[in-house]
Amino acid sequence: MRCNTANLLTTIHAHLVSATTTLSPRAKSDPTLTHLRRNLDEARKTADAAISIAEGFFGSAYGNRDTSPAIVTAGLRHAIDIATRATHAAAANKTVDLSTDNDPAPLRGLSGIDFLLVTVPLVSLALHLAEANTTVGIHVSHVSRLDAIAKTPPLKEPLWVNRKQALVSQPGIAIAITTSARRFPREHAEAWLRGEHATGAPVAGLIAGLKKSKGLLAIASCPPADQLRVTLGLPT
Repeated sequence: MRCNTANLLTTIHAHLVSATTTLSPRAKSDPTLTHLRRNLDEARKTADAAISIAEGFFGSAYGNRDTSPAIVTAGLRHAIDIATRATHAAAANKTVDLSTDNDPAPLRGLSGIDFLLVTVPLVSLALHLAEANTTVGIHVSHVSRLDAIAKTPPLKEPLWVNRKQALVSQPGIAIAITTSARRFPREHAEAWLRGEHATGAPVAGLIAGLKKSKGLLAIASCPPADQLRVTLGLPT
């Protein structure tokens, strides 16, 4: 019961934060969206109240979710659960295999909810593009420099996100997400980053998280041609 309640509340909060982040810039130029934004804000406040009640009832730490540290393995497992539900992956027998060398220290510059907003869109993209009856692989490794993700393994003409602003000379982690997928050309990846390619999760939290943490992202195909590799680099 405690675990289910925590998962549901955190999922609700993550979706509300994503929706609010996506809508706010548009509401400034479109007055017709102001009322919708206010409703989302009120829904988020209600979710906050529910989480506070859960905190008192279960004696858990959910009341501090905005300031709690980003724990990589636990956060990825939660992101996988959210993305699996959002993309209805189970119905097509799509699964995710998560492996890690060992659990890194909490990430620099990101809270737990920030990390969810960064990773859920990436896992959702992989599951959305994956063929039925296949497994998406996620591997976490340590890197001495973030720019190492461009070299091992070599990526074919990657689309980089936030590379110029990233702390490329800093140590960090590389989260490689690989799936055997139908073709996902560069123009489709660019459209996805603009929020124009439905995958089950908004990307606004991903972009904001990359800027906040000074991390970087690479999206590329790699041999064989029908394999997609998304590599996320975050400083530790």
